[in-house]
Amino acid sequence: MRGAFPGLRRPALVLVVSPHDVLEPAALKRALRSSTIDAIQLRNNPEMPVPNSIYIKTATQLAAMRDRRGPRPLLILNAPYDTSLQHLYPEIADAFHYPERTIMDASVADDLQRGPSLYGFSVHSVPSARRAIKLGASYLQVGTMFPTASHPEKKVVEGPALIHEIHKRFPDVPLIGIGGIDETNCADVLAAGASGVSVIRAILAAKSPGAVAEHLRRELDTRREPNLSSSL
Repeated sequence: MRGAFPGLRRPALVLVVSPHDVLEPAALKRALRSSTIDAIQLRNNPEMPVPNSIYIKTATQLAAMRDRRGPRPLLILNAPYDTSLQHLYPEIADAFHYPERTIMDASVADDLQRGPSLYGFSVHSVPSARRAIKLGASYLQVGTMFPTASHPEKKVVEGPALIHEIHKRFPDVPLIGIGGIDETNCADVLAAGASGVSVIRAILAAKSPGAVAEHLRRELDTRREPNLSSSL
């Protein structure tokens, strides 16, 4: 199994945050006190979107926040494709992440090839995964693993079985599970073939975000494969 990101030799723990989490950063700061987080994904939630000006402001604030700790986690910008955000790479952002609907936008394909070399897509099916890989995705964020408050309308989830199906077809592509993941079920996601997990509420909504992040880190490291590669 390959590492989710360049140079990473352990299962990735990605913390997904919103601009609102950055503007009110108490929980985020507690989560970042240790070296458990490998990447922070700043998601412009379509249900609570902020203008690009606010998104850029919070991205800059988040970059400064993570730069004050070590080892330095990657900062991934998760927003609909927009060329106005490209200038944030590489000084602010290390990578970009795009929603699944971007995969079907033929006009974006050429622009992706000219942009940052590290980018991923959200996918919820094998066909979407195949298309994203053709577009040069560095990794895939696969959902939805378990029922989650982020998508309460979703009564039936894809589950770790989708990770297994994608990994079986594309074993060299790093997969990151997302959706309802916590310290009790993250091992199931890795067992299905994932290179890591993305977490939202399990950390930020906890009474002790730092302690939960450390618990997740221990669970992930316990399940790591001994031959986990550092290259993409």
